[in-house]
Amino acid sequence: MPPCFLPTDPNDEPYLAVRQIEEALHNFPCFMNSFPGSDWTIDDTERDVQARVLYCLTPERAGSSYPQRALFLIGDSHAAAIHPAFQVAFSGAASIVWAAMGGGCGFVNIPEMQQTFDAMDECERHCPLCQAYNEAVFEALQNQLQPCDVVVVHNHREKFYGFGLINALTALQNVVKAKGASLVILGDTPTLPARGTYCIDSPTSPDASERCAYVWDAPDSPMLGDKQSDESSAVAYNLLAQDESTYFFDMRSLLCTDDGHCGATVPGTSTLAFFDDHHITTAAAMYLWPFLCSMFEAENLLG
Repeated sequence: MPPCFLPTDPNDEPYLAVRQIEEALHNFPCFMNSFPGSDWTIDDTERDVQARVLYCLTPERAGSSYPQRALFLIGDSHAAAIHPAFQVAFSGAASIVWAAMGGGCGFVNIPEMQQTFDAMDECERHCPLCQAYNEAVFEALQNQLQPCDVVVVHNHREKFYGFGLINALTALQNVVKAKGASLVILGDTPTLPARGTYCIDSPTSPDASERCAYVWDAPDSPMLGDKQSDESSAVAYNLLAQDESTYFFDMRSLLCTDDGHCGATVPGTSTLAFFDDHHITTAAAMYLWPFLCSMFEAENLLG
C-alpha cells in the first residue's frame, strides 16, 4: 500500500469488501477479542493473552539498523483499525509496536469494567481475558519503556462513558512519566447512524449518503449521546494533558467538515472512511497519518 492517501470512488475501492476488512482486522496477531458469542472470539487463556501482549509490545531496538525510540499503541479495536496510520507516519523514526483487545475490552478501568459486565451476566469469560490484557500492558511498559518513547491510547468512546478511564489513565500516566516517556491520548473518530457501506450513493439509491449524514452540533443529532460523551471525555483528557508528559489529540474533526457535517466518507472526497458504523477503513487511516505526524512533530515527540 502506498504511504499516502489516494482518494477513490467507493465502487472502485478494494476495501469495500467489508467481510474481508473485518477478517483482516481480526486476523492481526496483535489484535484479540474476548467477547462471548462474537464471531471473532479467541480461544486464548489468560496466559496466552499475556504472552501475546508481551510479545507484541516488545520493540526492536538492537543494532544500528533499528530506531532506538519506540511507539507503543494500546487500546481496543479502534486502535487496531488506526494502527496502519502510525506504521506509515513513523516508519524509520521509531519502532512501532501495538496490542489491542476488542469485544468490550481495550485499555479500561478493570473494576468498573467488571461491574458493568457482571450486571450483564457476561463477565465469567470476558473479564479474566480483559484483565489479563490490561495487566500485561502495564507489565510490558514497565519492562520495555525507555526515555523519549511514546505511548498512545486509543479506545472507542464507550470505554470512557461506560467504564470510566481516569483511574487507569492516571496510573498509566504515572508509569510513562516515571520512565521519561510521553503519553498521547487520542480522541475517538465519529460514529455513524448507519454502516458506511449502506451510505454509498448509486443510480438506484442516489441519496444513500444521507443515511450516515448528521451535523455534530445539531440539537436533534442522532448521535447526541456520542457528542455528550466526547465532550465529557475531552474535559477529562485535557486535564490529564496539563501534565507536561501528556498530550490529547482530538481526531473527530478530521473526519467531519469544518462546519460539523459528518458522514461515511473522508471529507471532500468520495472515499469510504468507515466499513461499519464506527471502525475506520485502511483508506481513512492513510488519510489520518499526516495529521498524526504533524501533531507529533509540533510537540517534538519523536525528535
